[in-house]
Amino acid sequence: MAQPSKPTSNYTIKTVGVAHAALLSSLQDAAYSPQGERFWSKTSFGETLLSHGVSANVVEVAGDPVGFCVMRQVTGEAEILTIGVIPASQRRGLGKVLLRNCINEATINGASTLFLEVRADNIDAIHTYRSCGFTESGSRKNYYRLENGQLIDALIYALDVKK
Repeated sequence: MAQPSKPTSNYTIKTVGVAHAALLSSLQDAAYSPQGERFWSKTSFGETLLSHGVSANVVEVAGDPVGFCVMRQVTGEAEILTIGVIPASQRRGLGKVLLRNCINEATINGASTLFLEVRADNIDAIHTYRSCGFTESGSRKNYYRLENGQLIDALIYALDVKK
């Protein structure tokens, strides 16, 4: 696992909507491309953001968007659909800031459990999720298909967020 860089304390979290689908797509592209992962299109983000119970946030540093999170909450459960920070801003605690924001949002909105899934080889993200109290609750064999065709398992993590 890589060592953290200097922590970032000057950030802002903003709620965004359908009008920001292109921004979310561009942030995800930047965050996931180095891993060779496929990502959502602007259209996919727009359609998802129109779905019931879906919310999205962007974290900005000095006014520049550097990370994002999209979450869905229905019938007492919440799920982080996608979360990421662009490479130049990684290892500064911003992923954890976004994650804690999702935890708070799920708790406030009455969820009992918050779920997410992560590539089995994404050790830094797994460490962050565990440090926030998530525990592994399952897996999906060969779930992620990289641009090079390689298949990677997904690990499912859950956190009890009941008040």
